Amino acid sequence: MLLWLTGGASACACGEFRGVVVAHGASPNGMSWRIKATRLRHRGQEDRLLVHFLYGEPEDEGGYFSEMPLPVPPEFVLTADSGGGSEEEPDRDISGFTAAKAVELQVEMTDGEVLVVKPELPPRSVRRRFGWLHGLRFFDAFYAPPEKPKQVTALDGSGHVLGRSKTHRGLFFI
Repeated sequence: MLLWLTGGASACACGEFRGVVVAHGASPNGMSWRIKATRLRHRGQEDRLLVHFLYGEPEDEGGYFSEMPLPVPPEFVLTADSGGGSEEEPDRDISGFTAAKAVELQVEMTDGEVLVVKPELPPRSVRRRFGWLHGLRFFDAFYAPPEKPKQVTALDGSGHVLGRSKTHRGLFFI
């Protein structure tokens, strides 16, 4: 399940999102980004992982949420969203998270070029503190418009294909 929000994190009816930062950086043109994750616990129901992808400065950042059950299902490989930004922005991105076994993503673009993405584990200190993050990698990779991702192939450490996904309105699932 993916949900795109513009404006601050508090635009969510659930209030301020206080997850732990699992990855961060800047786009090639200097736009900051962060990925935060939290474990949602519901009495009598399965726990959920909620991941918030944030772009821009805190006072006017936008982003989207992605959610899945915990523990991570064994068949899970990848979830990602591409695009974002307005036509005037020089950077577009594909962001998401993968199972830890997916160490490389090959993103085939509409012009035939391949964008290679290396999803990263959260920092060791974060993984130690939040055991529910074990088995996950996170990423945010940038590309220039007008090109768009059309297919993502996930590879393990030996170069074996774990799965492929063609875009469905900018979303990818394996």
